[in-house]
Amino acid sequence: MLRSQPEPFLTGFFTQSTHMPYDFVSTDGWQSTSNDPEKLYTESVHYSDIHLGRF
Repeated sequence: MLRSQPEPFLTGFFTQSTHMPYDFVSTDGWQSTSNDPEKLYTESVHYSDIHLGRF
């Protein structure tokens, strides 16, 4: 998708999964294993990083 855009171009991403209440819906079976808010945050950042990398 990005490679097909004429240059120059600007794009942005907003990842809600890294904001409370961290209740994002996983489409690939990934699910948090914790109820600790700090752990939920770090897991949500990891989840976002994986999927932005795939994009």
